[in-house]
Amino acid sequence: MAPLRTRIVFVVAVVGLVAYVAVTSSSARTSAGIAMPVFATLPTVTLTDEHGAAFSRDAFLGKITIVDFIFTSCGTACPLLSAEMERLQDHVRKHGLTDRVRLLSVSVDPERDTQARLLEFATRYHADPALWRFVRGDEAALRSVVVDGMKQVMDKQLDRGEKDGFTILHGTRMVLVDGDAQIRAFYDATDPESMALLRRQLGEVTAQPIRVEP
Repeated sequence: MAPLRTRIVFVVAVVGLVAYVAVTSSSARTSAGIAMPVFATLPTVTLTDEHGAAFSRDAFLGKITIVDFIFTSCGTACPLLSAEMERLQDHVRKHGLTDRVRLLSVSVDPERDTQARLLEFATRYHADPALWRFVRGDEAALRSVVVDGMKQVMDKQLDRGEKDGFTILHGTRMVLVDGDAQIRAFYDATDPESMALLRRQLGEVTAQPIRVEP
């Protein structure tokens, strides 16, 4: 089968700077597996899920995990992201991938997103806790995971127009993490074609091993 080339634009956050980087990645099915680049490996940081259980890097091992970034009081991008994750949950069930795929929503609002608020949010989107978890952590742990590990924007800016005096900035990319806790692909949740690519590649990466793209 000829290689399927996709152009993915993702947001990279570095100290004091947000850079937009265009990355061309390839995904090809061969007898040796699916070829994808390795962008990073997740740090060994422990977060807490909506039920109060610890969530560490070990939770990624042996599964394909799709990750998004939300906060429960967000009224713009987050409802779209969470609706897409709910559709992914339905897709995973429909295609018999529940033993190989997990979904993870990471809150980027550690001050307001308590365990109770995450649990209410998970219930709102009919999240199956065996398949889709929601996690929170302190500022340092989240920045290590979101910015350093998953290469996504996470920031808080003063905004006197907001009730609490600040607004949260975060990316709208979903991240594919492989069974070795490595970042392998990014998908734009606001782009239907990118989400269709994600659903298609989920079938590929769960059917064959993921090779490291040269």
